[in-house]
Amino acid sequence: MTGSGFGGNTIAAVASAPGNAPRAIVRLSGALEDLDSLFVEQVPRKRCAQAMTLRLGESELRVLVMVTIAPASYTGEDSLDVVIPGGPAVVQRVLSEVLAHDGIRQAEAGEFTARAYTNGRLGIEQAKAVAAIIAAENEAELAEVSRVMDAHLGEQASAWSTQAARLLALVEAGIDFADQEDVVAIAPGDLIQELDGLLAGVRANLSGEGVREAKRETPRVVLAGEPSSGKSTLFNAMLGQQRSVVDAQPGTTRDVIVEPMTLPGGGTIQLVDLAGLDEAPMGEFAQRIQELANKEIERADVVLWCEPTGVFGSSPKSSGATVRVRTKADQPIAHESAADVDVCALDGWHLDELKVAIVRACGLAGPAAGGAIAARFDSALREAERGLQNAKELASADAVQWELVAGELRSALDGLGVLAGRIEPDEVLGLIFQTFCIGK
Repeated sequence: MTGSGFGGNTIAAVASAPGNAPRAIVRLSGALEDLDSLFVEQVPRKRCAQAMTLRLGESELRVLVMVTIAPASYTGEDSLDVVIPGGPAVVQRVLSEVLAHDGIRQAEAGEFTARAYTNGRLGIEQAKAVAAIIAAENEAELAEVSRVMDAHLGEQASAWSTQAARLLALVEAGIDFADQEDVVAIAPGDLIQELDGLLAGVRANLSGEGVREAKRETPRVVLAGEPSSGKSTLFNAMLGQQRSVVDAQPGTTRDVIVEPMTLPGGGTIQLVDLAGLDEAPMGEFAQRIQELANKEIERADVVLWCEPTGVFGSSPKSSGATVRVRTKADQPIAHESAADVDVCALDGWHLDELKVAIVRACGLAGPAAGGAIAARFDSALREAERGLQNAKELASADAVQWELVAGELRSALDGLGVLAGRIEPDEVLGLIFQTFCIGK
């Protein structure tokens, strides 16, 4: 897989968590012939778990070896999992001895999964799921991974790709037999009808939570609510620092306070704290403060509509999405909360869930997919939409230029191929697999 930064040979890495443990695993993938010299005994040529003797220079170590034969292993290659005592010194000694053998080298980050993809053991969506699960830092992010992967975008794209390829074949057949008047591979009306179906599927995904047509380089997320609704306390808790002045007296916050914040998965937002919204401001200065707050709300990508009891009135006017937040979930209420997320800024309860909700509302990358990867796949989906739409417009002309239609269908296939895992550019593969940890 040279184009993605991975070479050949047999690879090895520690596949268990670092630190002291009763047992650790050193994983190898490649040719069994490269592995025989590691042991006193010959490595079995069948799937099994067997006690063997590992050579460690002039000494030896009894280990459990689990053998998986190609193509039935995770990587699709002959693979060994060597179970050894879990002390860090022993693990390092074993790995060093393994890597000292000819034909065996240290695996790069994500290389086991990259080989699984190359050998047809995993589709690109499955590889992305592995990366997402590894990167999830808490239960909320893991739940978000499950939600994103349940979309089966890869399967949908594969079906779209098959349909687009069939249409391209029909169009090209018509071009090949253009000199025969009685041969029409596909009529323009039939082609347009099928393209409409494809476009509907692609656009349904483009308009979903996971895709965002960026209004600006960094989304602007504004905390809004009445005075003393807990906005500034929540603002400080989300940043992890005392940035806004907090006081029981209403009207403490007057200026617009803007701070950058990194969300799960690496996406960045501008988090904005405002003055509390007052329907009857007293005096010209107070009115100016309210006007400034309302302007910030109107231009926000996402409004966090803050209310301490979970009873929400009319949402503020904004062109962006609104997430209703009950800010004082530590206090009892006599009714069911209508909030999208209930949080307690004092002890951090459900702040992770709120951050995931912001990721969804902003349409940023899923928390573990990685911003760069998600952007490339979003771009591929838009490339597919562009090609399908252009092909439809060309097919609607009075005199259809079929060569141009075929060219646009090929462009659409290029985009769909990225999503389906069939025509994956090397640099995208590198982005995906190199975000993994060593040994995966």
